[in-house]
Amino acid sequence: PTKSPTKSPTKSPTKSPTAQPTMSPTISPTPAPTPQPTKSPTKRPTDAPLPEPAPGPDSAPEDPVVDPVVTTAPTANPTKFPTKSPTLAPTVFPAKGLSAPDQNDFDGNLGIIQQAILDNGFFYLISPRVAEEDSYISKAFAWIESSSTEGLSEERIVQRYALACIWFASNGVPNAETALDMGEGVTPVPWPYDEGWLTDADECGWEGITCKNNDVEEIALYSNELSGHFPDEVVLLKKSLTKLDLYDNFYLHNVGPEQHAFLGELENLEILWLSDTGMQYDGVPEALANCVNLIEIDCGYMLWYGPLDGSIFAGMNKLEMLLLSGNVLESDIPTQLGEVETLEFLYLDECELTGDLSVLPEMTNAIELMLSYNPSLGGSIPTEISNLEQLEVLSVHNCAITGEIPESIGQLNNLMELEIYNNLITGNLPASIGNLKNLIIFYVDGNNLVGNLPQSICGIKNNPNFESFTTSCDYDCTCCDDCY
Repeated sequence: PTKSPTKSPTKSPTKSPTAQPTMSPTISPTPAPTPQPTKSPTKRPTDAPLPEPAPGPDSAPEDPVVDPVVTTAPTANPTKFPTKSPTLAPTVFPAKGLSAPDQNDFDGNLGIIQQAILDNGFFYLISPRVAEEDSYISKAFAWIESSSTEGLSEERIVQRYALACIWFASNGVPNAETALDMGEGVTPVPWPYDEGWLTDADECGWEGITCKNNDVEEIALYSNELSGHFPDEVVLLKKSLTKLDLYDNFYLHNVGPEQHAFLGELENLEILWLSDTGMQYDGVPEALANCVNLIEIDCGYMLWYGPLDGSIFAGMNKLEMLLLSGNVLESDIPTQLGEVETLEFLYLDECELTGDLSVLPEMTNAIELMLSYNPSLGGSIPTEISNLEQLEVLSVHNCAITGEIPESIGQLNNLMELEIYNNLITGNLPASIGNLKNLIIFYVDGNNLVGNLPQSICGIKNNPNFESFTTSCDYDCTCCDDCY
């Protein structure tokens, strides 16, 4: 998801999300597009209280005898997601303020759903048995009860319940963001793309749902006007879910650790695309550290504001793409990212990064590094940048990079785009840049260059695919296309 420079478009990245083009939310810093998609969507427009005991005729009333309230496990969401489920399940379903359930609570569809919650250790999920009458949980269960489940396995019933929870929690549901933009009490528009949802049709054919062996493998509800919040019940799909794409649903507003905790249960997740949603967190959710199978994280232009904890990524030994652009992280580039050997695409534009570029040479498999629009990101380009033999795109413009461009940059034989304009770079351009035969874009204007352009650099324009070479107007350049 390469950001286009302000002067001329940059080529699309070699790896990018399939979601629609990103539109930055109105409250994010300096709007800028996120990655260009590789494909378009295939479907689009066409218990009752106990009675008061009667006092005896000649004696003071006695305290009533009631079953004890079960307090084995709380129903409230934990403030941080546990890394391990409890080793022992409670003997009864934990229910806020209720006595022990009777056997009927474990019969029928209610029993199937509650047993799935217990068997997986999801003790923080609220049972339909105790959910408030008008809650998304009660509505989802009511739909299960009213729909045809004859012939469905227990797994399919639980799966349909989880999807129904997503529908009722995020379809035309007001929240703080909709109230801010639309006014209190205004109901957001419903999903425009909902073919098959909440019908007796096989849920694997519902809009945005992809299954493998009848188990939900992908949820792709991008650009679908989701509002409300994304519910915890998605964890009931954890064994099979590998892709969650909620891109471009700005009014989808999960807030804080409790409403991000579900992420930590999705241990088989490989693709997570949440860019341009209204999800709000102080930094990056720690729960993501449990998702060690992630390959792509596309979570840009959201409301994740706060320090970037690099330890979250330390165990992600399959991670290839990390996009957090547009989140105000106010942190150095984490050193742990240099230890993720599989990382190829790093996008941290407009993150209010601090520190320097010293970790970059450790990212030896990097193909695209985009760190632009971080005015507090300084230091010089490391001499060891030549370690990045596969690097194709280096974009660090509108930052505070100092020093001279190292001669070793000429060893990046695969480099196609070098965008380092609007920095504090000094000295002359190294003649070795002329060795970059694959270079098609070279923007170095807006710096403090001195001297005369080495003529060998003009050889980069012999590339038939070459597009543009710009420098500062006070720099003597005989073959530049423009100056600024």
